[in-house]
Amino acid sequence: MEISQNEVEIQRLSSKLNLPAISSFRKHVKTSSTFEENLLHLLQLETDLKDRELIKRRIKAAGFLIQKTIDTFQFSEERLPFLKHEEVMELLQCEFIANHTNIVAIGNSGTGKTHLMTALAMEAIRKGYSVRFRRASDLVTQLSEAQSEKHLSSMLNSLNKCQLLVLDELCEALHNSSYEKYNIMQS
Repeated sequence: MEISQNEVEIQRLSSKLNLPAISSFRKHVKTSSTFEENLLHLLQLETDLKDRELIKRRIKAAGFLIQKTIDTFQFSEERLPFLKHEEVMELLQCEFIANHTNIVAIGNSGTGKTHLMTALAMEAIRKGYSVRFRRASDLVTQLSEAQSEKHLSSMLNSLNKCQLLVLDELCEALHNSSYEKYNIMQS
């Protein structure tokens, strides 16, 4: 099949505008559909692609140690006796972020706190929130390095811009380190 000049120009312009679904419009256009239906379908495809790419970038920027979702979390009264399934489902709505409410997960090691917080953070990303996930000891090290390299204020500004900051293993970090190392957090 010969490619028309219009098709060549459509591919060039859609590539320049980073619109891959429109660039390959022949695969997606149906002759039985109206122009408006085809255009709507192409725009929906582009939007879906952009949304998926944005979620990928936000997941990468979050810095998860491992990606976990709520569907793989095992609710267990033995491990987390005070955790209520209904409360977790409510937290997954992410209203606590909009309401500027802090969430604290306290429990023994190996009970699923990190998994649960990661799942909440992943859901927040899907809902359009910016997230940063840091192990508390790693964050303190990064802040200390930023201070010595004279870019602490830009790092703090970056952290302040995120809508959800998850600090993992906070109690462990405080227990295993001297207070002087955490003095930076009060600056």
